Amino acid sequence: MTWQGLWIGMLWVVLVGFAAMSVVVSFLGARDIKKMLARLAEQASDPDADD
Repeated sequence: MTWQGLWIGMLWVVLVGFAAMSVVVSFLGARDIKKMLARLAEQASDPDADD
Protein backbone atom coordinates (compact mmCIF):
# COMPACT_ATOMS: atom_id res chain seq x y z
CA MET A 1 0.00 0.00 0.00
CA THR A 2 1.32 3.40 -0.95
CA TRP A 3 0.87 6.65 0.90
CA GLN A 4 -1.40 7.85 -1.86
CA GLY A 5 -3.61 4.79 -1.48
CA LEU A 6 -3.74 5.25 2.28
CA TRP A 7 -4.84 8.88 1.99
CA ILE A 8 -7.41 8.14 -0.69
CA GLY A 9 -8.81 5.40 1.55
CA MET A 10 -8.90 7.75 4.52
CA LEU A 11 -10.63 10.40 2.40
CA TRP A 12 -13.36 7.93 1.44
CA VAL A 13 -13.81 6.82 5.05
CA VAL A 14 -14.16 10.40 6.22
CA LEU A 15 -16.53 11.37 3.38
CA VAL A 16 -18.79 8.36 3.99
CA GLY A 17 -18.77 9.00 7.73
CA PHE A 18 -19.64 12.66 7.23
CA ALA A 19 -22.46 11.79 4.83
CA ALA A 20 -23.91 9.28 7.29
CA MET A 21 -23.74 11.74 10.18
CA SER A 22 -25.34 14.45 8.06
CA VAL A 23 -28.31 12.20 7.28
CA VAL A 24 -28.72 11.14 10.90
CA VAL A 25 -28.47 14.70 12.26
CA SER A 26 -30.93 15.97 9.63
CA PHE A 27 -33.59 13.38 10.45
CA LEU A 28 -33.18 13.62 14.23
CA GLY A 29 -33.10 17.41 14.09
CA ALA A 30 -36.29 17.53 12.03
CA ARG A 31 -37.94 15.21 14.56
CA ASP A 32 -36.86 17.44 17.45
CA ILE A 33 -38.11 20.59 15.72
CA LYS A 34 -41.46 18.90 15.06
CA LYS A 35 -41.74 17.99 18.76
CA MET A 36 -40.77 21.51 19.80
CA LEU A 37 -43.39 23.13 17.54
CA ALA A 38 -46.08 20.75 18.80
CA ARG A 39 -45.15 21.58 22.40
CA LEU A 40 -45.24 25.32 21.66
CA ALA A 41 -48.65 25.01 20.00
CA GLU A 42 -49.91 23.06 22.99
CA GLN A 43 -48.65 25.72 25.39
CA ALA A 44 -50.14 28.53 23.28
CA SER A 45 -53.58 26.89 23.31
CA ASP A 46 -53.50 26.31 27.09
CA PRO A 47 -55.01 29.39 28.80
CA ASP A 48 -53.83 28.27 32.28
CA ALA A 49 -50.15 28.33 31.38
CA ASP A 50 -48.37 31.06 33.34
CA ASP A 51 -44.90 30.33 31.94
